[in-house]
Amino acid sequence: MKKDAKNNSGEIYLVLDLRSSSIGAGVFKNFYGRGTLPIVLKTFRKRIFFEEKVNGTEFLNKSKLILKEVLAEIINKNNNFGKIDKVRVMYASPWYKTEIKKIIKTEDIDQLFNNDYLKDLLRLYKKQKPDQENYSLEKKILNFKLNDYCIENPINKQFNKIEVDFYESIANKETQDQIRELILSFVDSSDIKFNTHPFVFYKVLNSKFEKLKNYVIFDIGGEMSEMIIVRENDFQNIISVPYGTHYFAREIMKKCNFNTETAFSQIDQITSKKKISSLMNSTEIVFKEIRLSWLKIFGQILTDFNIKSLPTDFFISTEKNTEKLILNLINDPNAYAGYLKINQKPRISLFNSDEITDLCHYRQGVQKDPIVSLAANFFEITE
Repeated sequence: MKKDAKNNSGEIYLVLDLRSSSIGAGVFKNFYGRGTLPIVLKTFRKRIFFEEKVNGTEFLNKSKLILKEVLAEIINKNNNFGKIDKVRVMYASPWYKTEIKKIIKTEDIDQLFNNDYLKDLLRLYKKQKPDQENYSLEKKILNFKLNDYCIENPINKQFNKIEVDFYESIANKETQDQIRELILSFVDSSDIKFNTHPFVFYKVLNSKFEKLKNYVIFDIGGEMSEMIIVRENDFQNIISVPYGTHYFAREIMKKCNFNTETAFSQIDQITSKKKISSLMNSTEIVFKEIRLSWLKIFGQILTDFNIKSLPTDFFISTEKNTEKLILNLINDPNAYAGYLKINQKPRISLFNSDEITDLCHYRQGVQKDPIVSLAANFFEITE
């Protein structure tokens, strides 16, 4: 349906955010950029935590139970937003896998880039064996370069060398069908689509910060973290790491004999301090050891990927209750210079409505949710 044909009053979207640390939901009204930002009408998020590392089946089973609770809460009899028109699901790692493919072609004589040439490129990209176990979520052209220059719109431009970056994300077909079936048990809408955190973050940042070419998106969940390195507006690397903020909590629980709530409370107290005193208590000593182990893991992974330095602009997505933990880590010179390979103190922005403005509005009294804000803005600019 074309934008100008849409109802002038906007459409109601349900967005679901599936992470390794929580499952969140938000309902918002999308006006499709007609002078009014999206309005978030309701949000809800519930934490996922495992006291020990679990396998994929256990993670999926518990996540589906929590998704059911979240859907029941967000779509209840007392809602005042009416019928859901569209459902959009956002996956964080480990719910999906990604691949970036680059096609480079050099022509003997200058060519004119037109729709026929684009179709030839797409046919070249699609020459691959069909995947029987996975479902393709996104197949997007990220960037064009003509004669080594980034071009936003290459149509009707001449060139003799072209580079195209294709981003593809995939999800397990069986899991995908289960998630869709669960959604349909609560929502009467067949318009259900799926996206991934890296692609959504990338598109929003490019829209909001047009002059920013080099940066890192650090999406830190509970069980998984993902580092998306962007250089000259290209996805250079997407690195998934099976360590998130729950690593800290579990290690403190194990070494200090704390329960879950006490562990998170102690982490919050320690990271709220401007500087850990030289006279550290036993928990602070343990925390310092865990912190060093976490940084060494990330440092080694960057070395394995042969990444010698990172851009200094960092955009961080994490749970509200672990923001201070991550800021405490990355702002430490020993961390950013010694392990994260950043040559100077990084410029850090958190993905929330205070740090990155003009994403959406919130109805009075509705709890702000950074990922829902990003999702509302993403679907405003892309649909």
